[in-house]
Amino acid sequence: LREFVTDLQVGSPAKLDVVVTGASRDLPETIQRELLRIAQEGIRNAVRHGRARHVTIGVDFMAESIRLSVTDDGCGFDVATPHESQWGLIGMTERAGQIGGRLTVTSTPGSGTQVEATVPMRDNLAS
Repeated sequence: LREFVTDLQVGSPAKLDVVVTGASRDLPETIQRELLRIAQEGIRNAVRHGRARHVTIGVDFMAESIRLSVTDDGCGFDVATPHESQWGLIGMTERAGQIGGRLTVTSTPGSGTQVEATVPMRDNLAS
């Protein structure tokens, strides 16, 4: 994730920050891959569609779950109004579901967007 953000930062007008909290632990490859894809799509959406100037990518390791968030200061949108351009959100929702998690999107026109994927860490999922 940090590598992707570093590479993207070079050509991006937005400032991108990664913030990791909690005790980091190894995750199964499937969970790592899907969370990375969710983060990539969220960051791209923030920069391309949201025209964000600042994007914060959070990874929170909690006792029972891991939470990935992408929060931006972009133009936001009405989450209740479906657009044909929301295929990325649909894909992120499906990816979160495939690893036993859920995706929530909070946004208001003019107030930025937060995409948050939360995945419970059951004993059979954690490495």
